[in-house]
Amino acid sequence: KDIDFVTAKDFPAIYKQALCMIYPSIFEGFGIPVLEALTAGTPVITSNISCLPEAG
Repeated sequence: KDIDFVTAKDFPAIYKQALCMIYPSIFEGFGIPVLEALTAGTPVITSNISCLPEAG
């Protein structure tokens, strides 16, 4: 399903409904979306670069 706009308050519910989050970034400063997904209990698949292995 395509979603045009999501407010910050909607993210936890979206993460909780997801089977997993795929985050294939090749550069990342900190990885906030990864932490948000993990906080919601959503498994995360990321690139093995930058801070992402430390975030999850």
